[in-house]
Amino acid sequence: MELRLGLIDRKFAVDIHPGVKSRRGILLDHATGVAIREAVVIGNNVSIFHNVTLGGTGKDNGDRHPTIGDVVLIGAGTNVLGNVKTGEGAKIGAGSVVLKEVTSRTTAVALLHWFEARPMIIFLVTILHTSGLIMSKRVP
Repeated sequence: MELRLGLIDRKFAVDIHPGVKSRRGILLDHATGVAIREAVVIGNNVSIFHNVTLGGTGKDNGDRHPTIGDVVLIGAGTNVLGNVKTGEGAKIGAGSVVLKEVTSRTTAVALLHWFEARPMIIFLVTILHTSGLIMSKRVP
């Protein structure tokens, strides 16, 4: 298994430490750039997108790595670092850095860029299915 895992690591740029404890149903969607360090625990039916790191924060002793619950989705470019837990059914949005617990059935996202809104004209479009008419209304 180690040789086979090594070939997968090189072909897809995926680094999964042999000490990872995982259950069934891990989906590595667009797996390029995934790094999962030792002592990470991954539950059932977890989806992990590309450029995700599940790792430590440099702590020398004790639990240093994440525990990922069942049916968790981890978006692209996410880092889950340190002794943190994600509860069952949690979703972590793309580009997030998770350093604290994400409770069950919670969505955690990070706002990476804050920008000043530009003036825009926005139209609400309503389709009337019965008559086939399309109406639009300008939103102030």
